[in-house]
Formats: sequence, C-alpha cells, structure tokens
Amino acid sequence: MSLSNILQKIPDRAISHDTCPLTIYVASSISTNVRNALGSGTQYANGVAVADIERSSLILCGKAFADSAMLKDALTALAAPILSARGGLPVPGWLLSSGGSIVLLFAPVEVIKSCSEIQDVLVSTDSGVVICSKQSSVLFPTKSRPPQLFTKPATVVVVSSDSTDALPLVSKLSPGQAAYHFLAGYEDGKFIPAYNRAPSPFDQLALANSLFLHLKKDKTPTYLINAKSSGKQIDDTMNY
Repeated sequence: MSLSNILQKIPDRAISHDTCPLTIYVASSISTNVRNALGSGTQYANGVAVADIERSSLILCGKAFADSAMLKDALTALAAPILSARGGLPVPGWLLSSGGSIVLLFAPVEVIKSCSEIQDVLVSTDSGVVICSKQSSVLFPTKSRPPQLFTKPATVVVVSSDSTDALPLVSKLSPGQAAYHFLAGYEDGKFIPAYNRAPSPFDQLALANSLFLHLKKDKTPTYLINAKSSGKQIDDTMNY
C-alpha cells in the first residue's frame, strides 16, 4: 500500500478479455523515500516485490524480476484470492504422481530437497497446489511437465521433522488432526508453521479450516510421517 500512491495510471482494464487481468509495474531502482516507507529494517539486496491484491497489481523494484523465488511468492499471494473466488483451494504443498495416483504432500522445503526419491515423482519442484471439487493443479509447472489438470488427490501426507520422538513414525490422521498439523506444525519440540512461510493474504486458521472441510467431504485418507523419528532418514520413512 505504501507504493500505491506513486503508481502511474494505466488504460481501462476493459481492454482485457480476461476477467481477472494482472498489471505489472517495473522500476529500475528504489528511492530512499520508498525504502523508508517500506521499513528501514528490511534488506533489499535483490530489490523488492509487492503484491497489491486490491488492485491486482504486481510491483517489481530493482532486481526483483531476476529473483524467481521472490516473484513466485508475490504471484502466489496475488493469485490466491482469485483462485479462491473461483472455487479453488490454494495451499502450500506439492503434488506427487505415483502408481497412477495423485498425492498431496505437505512438507518442509528442506525435507523435499533432502530426498531424491520424492523429487523424482514431484509434479512441480515449487510449492503451490490448487484443489478444486474434482481436480487439482500446481501453480508453477516445470518445463518437463507442461501445465495440466490432475485428479483430486487420493491421499494426503503431512511430513513433520521432529527428533524428540513426541510424534510416531507413521500415523493416520482425522481431517481435524490433519488441519491442526497443517496449521501448527511440530519440529523439535516446538510448534512451527512449516508449510507456509511465504506471505499470504489468507488468515491461516481459515485456510486450515477450508482444508479440513475438503478432507472431511471427500473422506480423503491422511497420514502423518515424522521424517526424524528414531533417527530414520526421510528416504527410509517414505518407503515405509
């Protein structure tokens, strides 16, 4: 919102045939006044990306356009309300395609990166899944896997990373328990939201409740896996 007063006006959105057009503003540098408005404690090594959800605008300053992670976080935040309004549920997870079935996986990024077997069956290497009434898709398809719609996940797996042995190696979750672990997370004795660390326009409690309703309606089998239980490696745990 600090940048909204300095944006140049653009032609009427009616020129677009898309019902939800996106406007992108690009600035080569960041002025001192803008830096101060955004907060003096923030570092801008690669610039800054701002998602103005109310105006469906993406603002890129400095070298933000070259930072793919920053861009994807901003695009995810910007697209989430549109997807939700059209009946989709955008969640910070991964889709796996294995044995002809689609699995929705919630796991910390470091767990995904540590397991080559998981990476081999990922539909996309980036976090971001949209669940609809009968289908699902990823936010950022890869070059090797063109954009496509998949069936709705037949199974949901929530991966924790706790070495205190407070969580079992594998356990089945009710929809309420799945929503709880999605919201709270649990890592080395602490409740840490591990699945959605990027900025989000949604209230996380409301997002967890929406996930609960989807799982309950479809009676989707959901499992909790502790990647660090009793010294187990993530590869061994997933095979189990």
